[in-house]
Amino acid sequence: TRLAALCHDLGKAEGMTDHEQHGANVARGLAQRLGLDDEETEEAARLVLNHHAIASIAFGEDLEDPSSWECARAAAGSNAGLDALVSLAFADLVATNPNSWSGVWSDWKRDLLLYLHARARDPDPQGLLRGARF
Repeated sequence: TRLAALCHDLGKAEGMTDHEQHGANVARGLAQRLGLDDEETEEAARLVLNHHAIASIAFGEDLEDPSSWECARAAAGSNAGLDALVSLAFADLVATNPNSWSGVWSDWKRDLLLYLHARARDPDPQGLLRGARF
């Protein structure tokens, strides 16, 4: 997660339109040079590549639609990946503006991001759909 936080916006410095892909490539190279294993390397690259996905889903999709939760799970790859991706999205959004709590970041955005996180981790927290037949 730390490597992803370091690399997530590196492409912006070079003016790239697809900075996520560039950052993921840099993360892979750094991870290999640091001796991380293949799983850790790909996890860092996935986080960098998808660091805008969670915010885009949380702020732009219907959070009551199960396909939104599935998109979040797919972007994250696992529950641990989802935790890391939400943390990276939070850090990225809060760091965007020195007065983030009143500017880019808000309680409303926090609530949307946390709601998506919770539903993506457990789409049926009450167990209402388990065993249901439609």
